[in-house]
Amino acid sequence: MPNVWLMRRRRIRPLILPSRCKQSLKPPRKKYLLLIKLMKLFAAILVLLMIGAFTVVTTLQDSNSTRYQREADLTRMERQGQLQEATEKRQNIADLAKLHEQQDYNDRVAKGLRMQNVYDAYMRGLASIILKPNINLTSSELLFARSRTLSVLDQIDLKRKWYLIKFLYDSELLYVRDVGYRFVDLGGADLSNVTFEFYQSNLSGLHFNNCHFEQLRFDQADLQNTQFNSVPSSSKIDFRRVNLIGSNFNTPYKTYVNISDSFLPNGTFITSFRSFGVNLLKNGGAEEGECYGNPYENFTGRKPPLGWQRDGDAF
Repeated sequence: MPNVWLMRRRRIRPLILPSRCKQSLKPPRKKYLLLIKLMKLFAAILVLLMIGAFTVVTTLQDSNSTRYQREADLTRMERQGQLQEATEKRQNIADLAKLHEQQDYNDRVAKGLRMQNVYDAYMRGLASIILKPNINLTSSELLFARSRTLSVLDQIDLKRKWYLIKFLYDSELLYVRDVGYRFVDLGGADLSNVTFEFYQSNLSGLHFNNCHFEQLRFDQADLQNTQFNSVPSSSKIDFRRVNLIGSNFNTPYKTYVNISDSFLPNGTFITSFRSFGVNLLKNGGAEEGECYGNPYENFTGRKPPLGWQRDGDAF
């Protein structure tokens, strides 16, 4: 019996030992599998985190890039707007200046046409007087001519004033050519800034009595026997290369007179003379025929130079 039991025990023991070995080997394998699964799970989570982080970083970069691009676009648009505004402003200024220039031109043209119409109407109105012999002119006709002349002189420019004066002179209405001749009185006419500078213009015998001269210049003109009486003060009259032989010239103290390279009333030639208020008719020994060459000699109120004045009354 004991032997049988031992034999059974021996037979059973080997069977028990492998099962125990198997049982002892199984737990480590499960641990490894769990660890592998955890590692795979961690790897999957890490991949997801990396993908998420990459997505976030990319999104942030794209957002920053978009923001920078938007700011650059806004800056560029603002700059373009400023440039466009400046261009439009310059264009508006240029257009406004061009408009003003065009308006000024139109105003000048309209003013010129208006003055020309006034001048032409004056010429037509005086046609009957011009065509009539001087000795047959009546006082009413001369008064009409004077009124029209003074009115027109206030409405036309300097060039047309000179044309009008020359026209009246050529029509023998501004001087006495012979006994019985009559002339148009220009007293009170405003001839300021009129320049009589046509080469060798013959204006001899003119009557400039009581005319207003703010700035008057005669250049290369023949002014023999011309009358300049009762000239308003604060005037300036400039004679250059003119002939004043036989002229009657009497100006107040405040009238500035400049004469250069001209013949004086007594026939004396003077190079340069300037003075405030002169009288060419007082007896100053004109027969001596002397004159000063210093243009500032008479400014201090000293005695006028000899040869500047002449004896007698030519009129």
